[in-house]
Amino acid sequence: MHKVSHPICSCQTAGEQTLYPWIHSNCNSLSDDDQLCPFSVPDIHPASAGITEGFSMCGGDFVEVYNNISKPSR
Repeated sequence: MHKVSHPICSCQTAGEQTLYPWIHSNCNSLSDDDQLCPFSVPDIHPASAGITEGFSMCGGDFVEVYNNISKPSR
């Protein structure tokens, strides 16, 4: 997860990286063109989001991370 997020989070402009997430999967596509649809990341520059506090990121399975509410945040 961290190796994937570094190039995305270190972008200088919005839409700097273009990914083709469906290129290797033809399941659930309405047409062949859907498989070749590009996706630009990040959709906004991370610094322009206006989030200055209270934001955190945690790697792991959603259920594993959030299943016990009594555990303190990491």
